[in-house]
Amino acid sequence: MILRGYDCTLREVIEDDATKIIEIRGPGTNADGKLNAISTNPELQLSWIRDQRDKKDDYYFAILSHGLLEVEGFCGLYNFGQNSAEFGRWIVRPGSTKGLESLRLTLKFGFDVLGLNQIFCMTLKSNSRVVALHRKLGATEESIQDPGFVKQVYSSDFWHKKLNQRLSVAAIELLVRKQSQRLKYDFHHIGVACDSISNYLEHYLNMGFSIASELFEDERQGVRGLFVISPNGTRLELLEILSGSQTLTPLLRRGLHLYHTAFVTPDINSSISDLNKVGWRPISPPIVSTFFGSKICFLVDSSMKMIELIESGGEYT
Repeated sequence: MILRGYDCTLREVIEDDATKIIEIRGPGTNADGKLNAISTNPELQLSWIRDQRDKKDDYYFAILSHGLLEVEGFCGLYNFGQNSAEFGRWIVRPGSTKGLESLRLTLKFGFDVLGLNQIFCMTLKSNSRVVALHRKLGATEESIQDPGFVKQVYSSDFWHKKLNQRLSVAAIELLVRKQSQRLKYDFHHIGVACDSISNYLEHYLNMGFSIASELFEDERQGVRGLFVISPNGTRLELLEILSGSQTLTPLLRRGLHLYHTAFVTPDINSSISDLNKVGWRPISPPIVSTFFGSKICFLVDSSMKMIELIESGGEYT
């Protein structure tokens, strides 16, 4: 099973993940005081995975980065009852941006695919940051007898009316902040590969985005595009291929939609030179953008993350 999202992919845990589980949530890791302790014996961990995979209604996911599909954490859905289940086993590497999106993907699977009415979290009271996060997201709290845990509940109605949209925007804006901190350029937009702009436009308008440009075509790149913007100012570029173009086809086949982050620079050639020194490589030489009227250039790093540089001075920069 594969669940693809904006910034990560979830797949079911496999036996090869045993050592990764110990590495990410074993003693002395970010999981101390946040999750129940696990064995550091690889054979015992392997046995646990085999037992878990044989259980009915017990889903354990590895959280993977896009690109090289590196394991960044784990989460699960289990303890199924009458139209309910527990979300837990949730841990990501320190500094990872995949936490919110992994939560959204798991809740989406539970509510939209499995048809659950309720998903609850049993969080150690000592894990104060996660308890506070669920409160901020709008989970309701129920009293329980165990004083060491906090039970927080999401309903299907709340998921469909507010939470899905809230988590989607939060995950996108977290990705923007992390990328901007890493590269030190002014953020401009995230590029979204679409099979149809009209289909995606409805989705983002429902999330609170508004249309921020006219529809445009770039025959040189083989795409048609439209910009939308969130209430907080995060801009997305929705892109679909023109007839006869294959520009976005490989991305769509892999389920990768938020595929590049764009930044503005006053000197594109100087920025390309600087980025080369830290592992970024241009896909092709800079060209003049039909939409911006200034030079643009796409680059990738060793993990196949993609960015776009836009030289300032053109329209819409």
